[in-house]
Amino acid sequence: MRSLLSLVVAGVLVALSPAARADDRDETSGTDDRWTSHPLTIGTFGTADTPPHGNVIGLEADYAPRSWLYASVLGGSDGDSSAYAFGGAAHVRYTSGWLAIGLGGGFEQIGAHDVTTTDTDFLGPTITNAYSFGASAWATGDVTIEARTADGLSVRLAVGIEIPIASGTYTCMSTNADNGLFGSNVPTTTDCSGAVGKVVEPFAGLMLGYSPRLASR
Repeated sequence: MRSLLSLVVAGVLVALSPAARADDRDETSGTDDRWTSHPLTIGTFGTADTPPHGNVIGLEADYAPRSWLYASVLGGSDGDSSAYAFGGAAHVRYTSGWLAIGLGGGFEQIGAHDVTTTDTDFLGPTITNAYSFGASAWATGDVTIEARTADGLSVRLAVGIEIPIASGTYTCMSTNADNGLFGSNVPTTTDCSGAVGKVVEPFAGLMLGYSPRLASR
C-alpha cells in the first residue's frame, strides 16, 4: 500500500508539471488534443485489496473511440499468490485540459489461489487461517481521476467497490496457537471452510501508462 501511495504522489507531480499543463488543443474542435489524438493507452496497473480478491498487478490497454468514452482490458496476477487475473471495463469521462474524471464498471476474474492470514492479539492467542480459494468472478464499479501530459504520459487513480458474482467458495483450516497470557501453548486446529458472501468490498487502483499520438479525429 505504501508503494501504491508513492506512485500516486509521483504521478500527481508529473501531471502538475508545466509540460502537463501546456495548452495543446485541437483547433477544429476546441477539445484538448491529448485526449482526441491519443486514443490508445498501454500501461501497467496495480490494485490494493483484501482476500479473497487480493492485490492484483499487471498490464492494461485502453481504447477511446471518443474523448469521453473508453474501454479497457487487463491481465495480470494476484500479487500475493500469483493466481491469474483478467478483466474488462467501460468508462465515460469528463475532460478538462490535462485532467479527466471518469465513472464506469466492469468485471474481473481471479484464479484459484491460497492465502494465509495471521491475527495476533496483545494478550491473546495467535490465530492462523490457511485459505484455499476457488476461482471467482467479480463485478466492479469505480470513479477515476486521470492526469495526462501533452506528450501522452498518463496516471490514473481509481477508487471503487466490487462484489463476487460467481463461485467464491473456499476451504480453510484455522490454527489457534493458544499462546496468550493464560494460554496452554497447545495448538488446536478447526475447519473454517465456507463461501464468500455477496458482500461489497472496497478497492483502490493505480495505472501508469503511455498514449502515443495518432491521427487527429
